[in-house]
Amino acid sequence: MTPAPRDLVGYAGRPPHPRWPGGARVAVQFVLNIEAGAESCILNGDACSESYLHELPGRPAREGERDLSVEGMYEYGARAGVWRLLDLFAARGLPLTAFAVGRALELNPGLAQALAEAGHEVAGHGYRWLDYRGVPEEEERRHIHQTVAVIARLCGRRPLGWYTGRVSPNTRRLVREEGGFLYSSDAYNDDLPYWLPGIPPAEPPDETPGEPQGTPPATAPTRAQGTTPGAPPHLIIPYTLVNNDARYLLPHGFATGADFFQLLRDAFDQLWAEGASSPKLMSIGLHPRISGHPARARALARFLDYLLDQDGVWICRREEIARFWAAEHPA
Repeated sequence: MTPAPRDLVGYAGRPPHPRWPGGARVAVQFVLNIEAGAESCILNGDACSESYLHELPGRPAREGERDLSVEGMYEYGARAGVWRLLDLFAARGLPLTAFAVGRALELNPGLAQALAEAGHEVAGHGYRWLDYRGVPEEEERRHIHQTVAVIARLCGRRPLGWYTGRVSPNTRRLVREEGGFLYSSDAYNDDLPYWLPGIPPAEPPDETPGEPQGTPPATAPTRAQGTTPGAPPHLIIPYTLVNNDARYLLPHGFATGADFFQLLRDAFDQLWAEGASSPKLMSIGLHPRISGHPARARALARFLDYLLDQDGVWICRREEIARFWAAEHPA
């Protein structure tokens, strides 16, 4: 049997000690997902309306017509929710990383400017907020390049991190081919960063008598997802769908802000206890159209204040983690 291109071993129960700055027992990293306006909508040339991650779970997409209710739910995040969340972080002097969809920033350039002026990191999150599984490779490649250009133009600095979310089999390879990234986060499989190995350049084919030059062997190996001939090592900073407000919108998810607060507090307390000998990273995912609503924002505020009362915590941007890991734990 050909081994599947998966790693089920990881650090094998012996993770490296991160040596986080200041001797922190937990690195805590907040992600704010900027997606409004880039979701499925016939105004964007799509065949149907958005059916994913809004306040009416299970509502089917509308073929060939707009769903004004769903559009309004996304608009709430851009018009009101995002500013409420940014105010919470600003009042406490805390940083975050924005996973920003290129089209969403194009439609709301004032938000792009506000993120940059506040010193938050803006990472790439695709050009459209779509499932890229069926998007042709050349179109996805173009979207990655477009997103880099949009963020550079509107924020004054190109993105150094990437997270698509709903990936295709080509996503990781295309991100590595684009280059210029310190890390990507399309992974949910660890509590610490890790390196993907570099890929040496392909060797020229042997010229075997009787065979045309360049003919591949009958058993030529296939390229595993995420590998690029000649690519340097690539840092993965795993993300999470557990410590994530998206669970408010799932049938088995959070009913109230108290549920979200308790999950975050319990996760932090467990990692803080482990951090006495083996510090970890805690990622937290937020969406303006979800946590930007008042009751949910209040739960987030409670958790931010809880964090600020703890010792041994490094609250940081993802870019800072990438730079620190590359310096302390080089590939």
